[in-house]
Amino acid sequence: VSLDSKLNCPKKCNSAKNKKKENLKDHPISSKSMAEGDNIFLSAKKKLFDEGEIQIGEKVLVVGQRTGIVRFCGTTKFAPGLWYGIELNKPRGKNDGSVAGIQYFRCPPRYGVFAPPSRVQKLTGSLESLTDTSSKMNHSFPGFQRSFSTTSAASQKEINRRNFFVKSKNSSLRRSWSNTTTTSTDAPVKLHEGSQVLLTSSSEMGTIRYIGPTNFAPGVWLGLELRSAKGKNDGSVGDKRYFNCKPKHGVLVRPSRVTYRGINGVKLVDDIC
Repeated sequence: VSLDSKLNCPKKCNSAKNKKKENLKDHPISSKSMAEGDNIFLSAKKKLFDEGEIQIGEKVLVVGQRTGIVRFCGTTKFAPGLWYGIELNKPRGKNDGSVAGIQYFRCPPRYGVFAPPSRVQKLTGSLESLTDTSSKMNHSFPGFQRSFSTTSAASQKEINRRNFFVKSKNSSLRRSWSNTTTTSTDAPVKLHEGSQVLLTSSSEMGTIRYIGPTNFAPGVWLGLELRSAKGKNDGSVGDKRYFNCKPKHGVLVRPSRVTYRGINGVKLVDDIC
């Protein structure tokens, strides 16, 4: 190798490096990759909504029990993931379309409810008629699962007689502290505002005044108004008010901290808001 070629080597190396830098400037790969990444994210997000069978304005069945119309579909501040906001046909909800001060849609008080896609089912024509029929029959004859065939007058009287006997028997076993009219033969009991529960940590009885999310922790919480002044607040925590009660009579707890007729509260609360 000649001496000239050795001396010229650094110049060639520097020239190659400079050329590579110029190529990078002419082809900003990082910017292009970031743009493509954004497009993929937006495409996936759009696909999530496009492929959803349930659209705003459609009739749905919530938790297999309540019917209503979808008024909202999207993300929320109170929990991660996709949520549906539904206006129920009857006042069996938990809000007016707002949660923790944020209005997602509007409806009358206690007609609104939020649920994840796994708890919502599109209400088709056949399912809607079946639900209506089942609801009417359960209302008239709670505790009995019957076929939809026509019942004769004689068998109808027999059902009424048995139903009365079961209700009378359960009424005698009902706990004194419960003010609910639901018997053990009815549909599965769910905690709701007004339910009387036992706070296991202090063995204190309380009335549920709030069910839903909070600003201080994720998940569903219960706001209780205790019978005695053994609580921690008046229904508010920080600057947020969840319900109203006397000072030292309010407490917010997880559903697992209460029992209803010996059943842990976590089993009696839906994962809906």
